[in-house]
Amino acid sequence: MKYCPYAQRTRLVLQAKNVGHEIVNIDLQEKPEWYSEKNPLMKVPTLEHDGKFMYESLVTCDYLDEAYPEPPLHPKDPWQKGKDRCLLELFGKVTSAMYRVYRAHVKNEEEEIAKAFSDIKEGLIPFETELQLRGTEFFDGETPGMLDYMLWPFGERLPVVELMTSKDLPQNQFSLM
Repeated sequence: MKYCPYAQRTRLVLQAKNVGHEIVNIDLQEKPEWYSEKNPLMKVPTLEHDGKFMYESLVTCDYLDEAYPEPPLHPKDPWQKGKDRCLLELFGKVTSAMYRVYRAHVKNEEEEIAKAFSDIKEGLIPFETELQLRGTEFFDGETPGMLDYMLWPFGERLPVVELMTSKDLPQNQFSLM
């Protein structure tokens, strides 16, 4: 799906690794029957390689990082890699709140929009703090790494959340874009 942030994660890693690939977009509202043979969950992304299939964005991105080791996207230090994984899990609070804003906006539920927006702002604090502690532009240093690529698609969508809530996210050093 061209606009799915989860599919975008895999496309970002493919580009970062300079791996030649073909993109096949499907309509998530009317999924083709053949897709269930490639992905029993019927979600995107699905990665096909050598006639085999893999799905779920974190799984496909980890596979690509191991199958195509240059440039490495995960930190070499196992502790830092684990810490980045913890942060990625924590980011689920932000993505959940973003989808709550989208749903509430459609239903014009102002109270839920305000609560979800507040949850987004609160959910971003640990990421801003971590970037300040690292003292770098990206979580991986001076160039984006796996954590950066996994957060990026959602960061690009934060301005849409601002438009839907008619509120401004705090202007500070933290930026997922």
